[in-house]
Amino acid sequence: MARQPPVGAALGGGGARGAAHIGVLQAFEGNGVTLAAIAGTSAGAVIGAMYAATLDAGWVRERYLSYLKSETFRSLGTHHILREQDGKDSFLNQVGRFVKDRMVISLAARRHGIIDRQKLVNAIRFLLPAGSFDELKIPLYVTSTDLNSGEEIIADRGDLVEAVVRSSSIPGFVKPLETGDQIVVDGGVSSPVPVRALQKGEVEITVAVDVAKSVRLTGLNSGAQISSSPQGGKLPRMLCLNSTG
Repeated sequence: MARQPPVGAALGGGGARGAAHIGVLQAFEGNGVTLAAIAGTSAGAVIGAMYAATLDAGWVRERYLSYLKSETFRSLGTHHILREQDGKDSFLNQVGRFVKDRMVISLAARRHGIIDRQKLVNAIRFLLPAGSFDELKIPLYVTSTDLNSGEEIIADRGDLVEAVVRSSSIPGFVKPLETGDQIVVDGGVSSPVPVRALQKGEVEITVAVDVAKSVRLTGLNSGAQISSSPQGGKLPRMLCLNSTG
């Protein structure tokens, strides 16, 4: 039997759309693909951590659905803040989005947030069955961003909950963490899809999953793009699953 080359998944951010990562993980399992490592940012870090701890996409789905029905989710308040409008983009929706964007920028500049950080910590603890990277079944790389330098921060050891919270701290919505000369915020600021984080591992093929827009995929081959490493680059072969609209 031919050896399966080590496959890694880079799960991007995308807010509520991050739940689509669960479907990708189910597709991997359904096609007999075993992941050797995962990198995640923001929502991708949450789903990636849940899967790396269990290697069970069905469990991840059920736990996520349980979370959406929980008081922990309602207390976070994101169902009011992040709700999107369906249908046409009306003038009132555009005005509302303009005001919200300006408010977020103002709050980020003042280093405040709309969501209480402890509530985000409680939400992540509810979702994750592990508290440390040492408890995971496969390597996981969680990305966040230093707002001062703009550089990507990659966590792969220590406190798993704290790493995922940092990766999910959207500027303007969650107060950033100030540590030393760093101001740490959402990983999507520096790397919306954390492909390069997987360079720390031993994967030969990287599947990059971008859920920033509506995703319409019927299988692993639908809407996929194959790209090779840039000349002189160190990135592994990459399969990109992204939006088709």
